[in-house]
Amino acid sequence: MEFTSSHELVSVIRDSLVVHRSAYAAGILHHDLSPGNIVIVKGVGYLIDWDLSKLLDYQGTSPRQMT
Repeated sequence: MEFTSSHELVSVIRDSLVVHRSAYAAGILHHDLSPGNIVIVKGVGYLIDWDLSKLLDYQGTSPRQMT
């Protein structure tokens, strides 16, 4: 993640946390919130790489239990 100012850095992190909170409210947990999974496009932060995410109320077999 490269940023042009401290203001942009804080804004991008805030954008990512807002998305993470919205996903959590919808019952989804990202599981990999890190600088490598935040991209900046025209000053806006996007949270990417959702392949490790899971539903919070998932009742089935977890991937660790599957063969």
